[in-house]
Amino acid sequence: MYNTICSILSEINGLLWGDFSLILVICAAAFLSFRCKFFYIMHPVKLLKYTLFSKKVDNNKNSGSLTNFQTLTTALAASMGTGNIIGVAAAISVGGAGAVFWMIVSAFLVMSFAFTENILATLYKNRSQNSDSAGPLLYIDSAFGSNRVSGIFSAVCIAASFVIGNITQVNSAAASLDNFNVPTYICGIVFAILTAVAVLGTRTNIAKITEKLVPFAALFYISGSALILLIYKDNISNVLTDIFSSAFGIKQISGGVLGCTLSKTISVGVRRGLFSNEAGMGTSTFAHTSSDCKNPTVMGCWAALEVFIDTVLLCTLTALVILCTGADKLNLFGADTVIAAFKNGFGKLPFSIPFLPKITGTTLPELSIFFSETGGIFLAAANSVFAFASVIGWFFYGERSCTFLEKRSHAKFLPAYKFFYVAAVFIGASINADIVWQLADVFTFFMLIPNLSAILLLSDLIRPYISVSSLKNQ
Repeated sequence: MYNTICSILSEINGLLWGDFSLILVICAAAFLSFRCKFFYIMHPVKLLKYTLFSKKVDNNKNSGSLTNFQTLTTALAASMGTGNIIGVAAAISVGGAGAVFWMIVSAFLVMSFAFTENILATLYKNRSQNSDSAGPLLYIDSAFGSNRVSGIFSAVCIAASFVIGNITQVNSAAASLDNFNVPTYICGIVFAILTAVAVLGTRTNIAKITEKLVPFAALFYISGSALILLIYKDNISNVLTDIFSSAFGIKQISGGVLGCTLSKTISVGVRRGLFSNEAGMGTSTFAHTSSDCKNPTVMGCWAALEVFIDTVLLCTLTALVILCTGADKLNLFGADTVIAAFKNGFGKLPFSIPFLPKITGTTLPELSIFFSETGGIFLAAANSVFAFASVIGWFFYGERSCTFLEKRSHAKFLPAYKFFYVAAVFIGASINADIVWQLADVFTFFMLIPNLSAILLLSDLIRPYISVSSLKNQ
């Protein structure tokens, strides 16, 4: 029965994420990129000046709102979960090294989704004179001329929070910790307790956690990845060549399988990129419109920056570590692939330190084993922190959707949502998550389509906000 359901969901995903859907997403991304004039790419210095390096980055007059930096870390918390680690390994195992190229290309293109949807969300929030964040729901109402679509979107977002942001994340963290004999039920209990502490507070409580957790987690992971790439620096040029040649099927031409291989490579790269950065799903607007900032262009730039950090930086680092260490050739999958990459990388560390045996009196093989195990622990720790960040980030999105539905139906959903969300964390650590991963792709599709349709229909409204001068009107 279980295998049958998995097979059915796999077939559904095959239909939903077929070549036609892929072409539509790429065309939509290209259309919006040109409509946005690649603003966030053409003016990187200005983008940073009015986001991370802005003097107003931490201003919030309303104690119930978030600072701009907190909106970034909250959105990043939701997006930079295990997709940045396990998802990248899955993309490479299915689509090969070329999937990395398309993951990066799709990230630059779908920045237009994040940029556009956050401009629109800020515009409609300003028009509604509502200090509370409704994320994409107001502009979805306007685009379709009905509140039914936004209501369905809210319900799907709540369901997706259990799948994309909860069970898949905890399950991946438990799988990586299981390699070090940490029982899954212990992992479930710890994650459930930490989640309960976070979600039983206020939205600002979650933001305060993410603004400390996300920068630490990102710097921690970047440092470890950069160390491995420094050790394997001689392999980087060959890996980059392999990524480029595989992306365009150059190696496959002689075998006559270019079409099939290229299609799979592009599809997996784009899908994993979307799963990681969530651009086009509208979810990041729940976070970014929770600040007091009323400038649509500034909020669009914060969202574009989030996609860059999540996919172009973190996902690319993961991919390079896997490919440079040769972990992709070990016939492993998911967490095991990335753990092997970090074990291989850290295990080579003693051999890269001159005269180390004379200084320590310890043989290199013994040190190599020690550092190898340290690499596995490093990866498991990073994956667990990313997973927890995603769990609380997605709760933020689900909570916003619940609040929206409560206002329309005058019913109370939030208490039950909090209870079941924490319970799902505990359950997610122990169950077989194959079905859940399949459902994650299904929910990604059903959030992407209505939101993407809405921002395409309303995209003409962003024209006045695509200029450097519009950034200055804060």
